[in-house]
Amino acid sequence: MMISSSSRWTLLALSLSFAAASVCSRSLHRLARALTRRRPLSMRTPPRTAAELAAAQLPLIGDGTAHRPRVAADDARASLLLRHWRADADILAALARGESIRTEPLVYADEAGAPLYGQLVWADDGTSRRRAGVLLVHTAVGPRDLFLLWKAEALASLGLAVLLVDMFGDARGDAWDKEWAAPRRAAYQADPSLFARRMRLAHAALAASPLVDGSRCAALGFCFGGPPVLHYARANPDGLLAAITFHGILDAHPPPPTAHGRAPRARFLLCHAKGDPFIPASAFDACVAQLEALGARWTTLVFGGEARHSFTNPAQALNPDAAFAYDAMAARTSWLAAKDLLRETLLE
Repeated sequence: MMISSSSRWTLLALSLSFAAASVCSRSLHRLARALTRRRPLSMRTPPRTAAELAAAQLPLIGDGTAHRPRVAADDARASLLLRHWRADADILAALARGESIRTEPLVYADEAGAPLYGQLVWADDGTSRRRAGVLLVHTAVGPRDLFLLWKAEALASLGLAVLLVDMFGDARGDAWDKEWAAPRRAAYQADPSLFARRMRLAHAALAASPLVDGSRCAALGFCFGGPPVLHYARANPDGLLAAITFHGILDAHPPPPTAHGRAPRARFLLCHAKGDPFIPASAFDACVAQLEALGARWTTLVFGGEARHSFTNPAQALNPDAAFAYDAMAARTSWLAAKDLLRETLLE
């Protein structure tokens, strides 16, 4: 690694329709138990043993409806993610403190008025305090992703209010279908300024929540979520204090003019695998050079060894494509660095 300067568990949040009301139980995952004695798997506590898993209603990945969106590539990867999710130390600590992790739909509109299907996640500690906010941006498979929901709960357990941003208008997990997702990704390639515009709408939706202090926000993105975070942070929006990418698709598109001509107020953390085939060294270097030219405060973590694209996601251990690889050390180190930056910028 090279460092350079400058409830319990459930698919409930995935399976509830966007007409559902806010979940209010000790955790999202325990409400399902009260709804029905014989409930579908998507509304159950994740199985804890192989026997329970074998007896559970499948598929774990959902069925691609608004009620049960698709949330993973396959059941094996979904099961692996659930095991990591329910072992997350920060979430367990929040539950041990008596907090309940809640998720509710937050539907907002794009620039043409079409719906974007966000989800707001926070830990209810019994207070009415306003929380710092996080815009959490998805990968190329869209916002209906078990990995993303796990990370949203982990961030919420730190005392943050997290909006799972929807860049595609995907209520059902359609982005797992490459043919469905391709034209939506292409729209951003054709007009990169769309990244910042969509992020601005998401930020406004998050800041409008009574749970959130809009003057203390961060943006965090994985893979495809890297460009939205970078484009938005380089525009220097009010209230954005940190910008973090994990194996983000880095670029050096001309940034929007920064507010008042000042350097971005957000601090940047870029977590990158040297062996990522989707991010050539020239793109990484150009992105860092641009941040330097803008006068930004930035840090990069560059991981060597076996780290590849999507190194933070345990499910990539089951991906036969050699371009993708989970790296536990890189995942742990980058996540700890991200939490440190969020604490310094939002929580202290």
